[in-house]
Amino acid sequence: SLICKISYGQIDFLFTGDSDLQNQYYACQMEIEAEVVKVPHHGSANNLLDEFYESAKPQVAVISAGLDNSYGHPHSAVLDYLEESGVRIYRTDQNGAVQMWTDGNSLYCRPTNDKEEV
Repeated sequence: SLICKISYGQIDFLFTGDSDLQNQYYACQMEIEAEVVKVPHHGSANNLLDEFYESAKPQVAVISAGLDNSYGHPHSAVLDYLEESGVRIYRTDQNGAVQMWTDGNSLYCRPTNDKEEV
């Protein structure tokens, strides 16, 4: 799976698709620090690589997962790791669509009707 970093001003987004551990490990060898990370593979416990998140240093994580999905995504180990790291988590199974935008300096998120500055 492709890992893509998109930057605008001082704000970086890291899109990970269904990246496996090997792809995440290779990404750690590059500059992947980003304010926002789309969590790999819907938050699967099999794809949790501490070094990846330590390199990315995200403020916000977005987990794309269907409500009551049969895989149990996102896994509690992933959620616990992100929470313990102080990362704000948005989940599509709980928050619905998550809109984000930036002016290059500030990051704004809208998981509901209210705009939040991160």
